[in-house]
Amino acid sequence: MSDLGAAAEAIVASHLWAGERVLWCERPASGGAVAIAGARRGAYQAMGAAAGIVVVTYKVVGALEREPGAQKVVLLLGGVGLAGAVAWGALRSSVHARRTISATAYAVTSRRVLLVRGDDVEWIGDRDLDSCTIRGRDLVIHRGRKDMEDVTLAGLRDPAPVITAIQTLRSQAAS
Repeated sequence: MSDLGAAAEAIVASHLWAGERVLWCERPASGGAVAIAGARRGAYQAMGAAAGIVVVTYKVVGALEREPGAQKVVLLLGGVGLAGAVAWGALRSSVHARRTISATAYAVTSRRVLLVRGDDVEWIGDRDLDSCTIRGRDLVIHRGRKDMEDVTLAGLRDPAPVITAIQTLRSQAAS
């Protein structure tokens, strides 16, 4: 195993369950790709706040129907708030991703796909795996349940071995 694989396994090791075997493990090759994926994730997470801003702006504009000047001000402030919420979510997540890049590792084990980002640990069990899409050097893992968001393994050296490991995981789970 390469030094990079060994470093990734060292990051992942404390998060493994008893009897769990690592099928594939790697650290991201590019900090920029991880930051971009983090920004995208943060922007999506900020959409809840953005939707709230849209609703409040709509209600206040409706309440001010006899004050066209005030409506324009409220619309302007609502637009600025909307853009600010999405931008702040993206920026915050991007900065967090850049800070935790040295402690980021991905693994496919005999039971799940594991993402370790600093203190944040996220995993996808074999039952939740639906499909995978390669986007450049990123691998997007689609979950089978619609109420759960997709997960991106960003900045991979080569997504093909990951797909092979996920197929092995799925075939082990099916048997």
